[in-house]
Amino acid sequence: MKHVRAAGWCTPDRLQEVRMSTHPSPDGESHAWIPEEARSHLRTAHHELHESLQALLPPAFLEHRRAARRAALLAVRSWIDHVLAETSEPPRV
Repeated sequence: MKHVRAAGWCTPDRLQEVRMSTHPSPDGESHAWIPEEARSHLRTAHHELHESLQALLPPAFLEHRRAARRAALLAVRSWIDHVLAETSEPPRV
């Protein structure tokens, strides 16, 4: 779900909240049975883990990772455009 955060409209805390409140558990139940206090602690732990990993990694690595991710997404988009173009052409006989 990192792509959602990269879009800039969702903070890590909100993303975790959405995940926990909307995704059903394996038995089909929603996570509403988890007490709000526990979910709050999980959100805080997630945020702190994210912050600690950012502190461990040099800024140049984070910039390179973002650029590499963007290049990979552009490659996928290009491939999809190519397949769509082939699909819209009449079949060759």
